[in-house]
Amino acid sequence: MSPAYLVGSLKPLARINYLFALLVLLFPQSSLSHTLHASGEDYSLFLQRLSPTEGLSQSEVTQIAQDNVGFIWIATRMGLNRYDGYTIKRVLGPNSIFEQEEIYALHLGEQGYMWVSTVASGIYRVNPLTLEAEQFTDGRMPKSNKPFSVVADFEQNDPNHLWLAL
Repeated sequence: MSPAYLVGSLKPLARINYLFALLVLLFPQSSLSHTLHASGEDYSLFLQRLSPTEGLSQSEVTQIAQDNVGFIWIATRMGLNRYDGYTIKRVLGPNSIFEQEEIYALHLGEQGYMWVSTVASGIYRVNPLTLEAEQFTDGRMPKSNKPFSVVADFEQNDPNHLWLAL
């Protein structure tokens, strides 16, 4: 099945609002937060707390990304979550691997898939709509069975080439 249905993007204003909300959520005691309160604006009406109580797999967040559909992906030390603005959906992965692994990095690929790097189980490609995950590497060096460094970051310069930072 072609991932062409995933093509699209958020409007610039929606992207700015998303980033602004994340900054306020991640740094509530920062000068940015104090400046907002001093300006008389009440942004708490637009913010929502996300924690294990609301369905997040774990409270220690390692990465956040947004896909082309608008879902917010939240990686934690023990799980991967997809947030649609209302509810959190835990993404289990093959054999529930994402519930057992620390998710180290997320990357939205040019074809619309979410690339997921785990600490010890390699790299996976996840379809944002079906949540089907496919393992691309198992985290081991070929012919030696020795683990290599975790993929710390991804970069994609065209749809057919994905660069990995080890």
